[in-house]
Amino acid sequence: MPDTLSSSILRHAARCTSLMWRFQFDRILTYPLQYRNHGHDEGTQAQLDGSDSINSLTMAANHLKVAAEDLMLPANITKTGERNRVHEGAPSSNTPFPDSVANMTMVEILCYFPAWTTSRDIINRFISNGGGQTVTIDILMKYRPMLHDRRNVRKNILKQFQRHMRVAYGKKWTLSEHETPEEHNENSIDVGGFRTTGQYEPMKRPLGPGASVHLKVLADGITKMPTGLDALDLTRCVEYTLAHPDEDWMLPEDFHTLVERIGGLQTVTTNHLDEAIFSRYESERTVARKTWKNSRDAYKVVEEMTTSTAKKVTAKADRKPKKAIKTSITLRVAAKSKFRRADDTDTEDSDDDHTFHGSKRSDALGRKSAKNGTILRSDRVRSSVKSYNAKDFDVSSEEEHASFDEEVSSEELYSGDDAHSEGDVSEDGSESDAEEP
Repeated sequence: MPDTLSSSILRHAARCTSLMWRFQFDRILTYPLQYRNHGHDEGTQAQLDGSDSINSLTMAANHLKVAAEDLMLPANITKTGERNRVHEGAPSSNTPFPDSVANMTMVEILCYFPAWTTSRDIINRFISNGGGQTVTIDILMKYRPMLHDRRNVRKNILKQFQRHMRVAYGKKWTLSEHETPEEHNENSIDVGGFRTTGQYEPMKRPLGPGASVHLKVLADGITKMPTGLDALDLTRCVEYTLAHPDEDWMLPEDFHTLVERIGGLQTVTTNHLDEAIFSRYESERTVARKTWKNSRDAYKVVEEMTTSTAKKVTAKADRKPKKAIKTSITLRVAAKSKFRRADDTDTEDSDDDHTFHGSKRSDALGRKSAKNGTILRSDRVRSSVKSYNAKDFDVSSEEEHASFDEEVSSEELYSGDDAHSEGDVSEDGSESDAEEP
């Protein structure tokens, strides 16, 4: 910005210089003819030459002044710094206070007129009753949209207090060492007769007389209305104007008239005082902080449990991949195991030795179908092959047939301990401990 300003001034200065020399050149060419025509003598001509030179310099100076004024910001444009944007959208700090009794809670002041915190009277009441930056931010963030970081707003509020209080109490004034005025009444929340910043502080650019504000406009820049013990007469007035948009009520001149119309002043209790309000908001902040801390700790615990469980499952899968694969195959075989009948030719070729594939499941099904002379085969399991003698099975009892219908678990399909009661054949083809039926 400084480089742009300096370059603009230099550019305008060069333009003014060129205009001045052009004017001087035109005067030299044209003025002698004018002097002869008007009959001026040499003395008059010299006097006119001097006056024309002064006029040309004056024109150049005026041009520079106009150029500099064009580069300046208009008076009605507010700076866009973080400090000034805290009160963005709120009524002016120069809005006058009511003249007579007007009870307003600190929540109502910060909600509807946050710029009033630049008033020395409001700052004295606020700090003397135990207020600070933290509770100010809590109330502002509850009722007004904050566009900045909480730390920046906290710093801006402190700077605001210091800037206005050090005008009256000296440059060494601090928030922690504030001295309560003798006339301060901690049981009063009346703002009638309070002074705005422009009424008691010498300013380089006076703000002028304060302008009144429509009461219905106060609801435009807030997120919600104060309720319960945070609200008093000002909130009732704003609610009335919103319910009757055709009526125009101004603050401060119409405040008391409107209060009388809606039922008069409300009774102020101890719960409406600043100290009670500050205590409530501090308690809410403490509870919110504990809740946030507990939720944060709970989230960490859940995250740690989830992470540890995932690590254990991954490590177990990496440590025993064969078992996982075997379990998958077992479940698939148990779900899809179906048996079909073999061709009759296969039955005739095997008179003495009949081959059954599988384990106990195929053994049971083979014993059921032995009297029909057919053999059941498994389509899925062909790796383990065992030979049995068909005549070793006793199929005379119907109860034994029913016992064979029991389901065999998928784990037994892979068990190597097949308990065969009779008829086992050795590798050389000889029977071992076989009894004739």
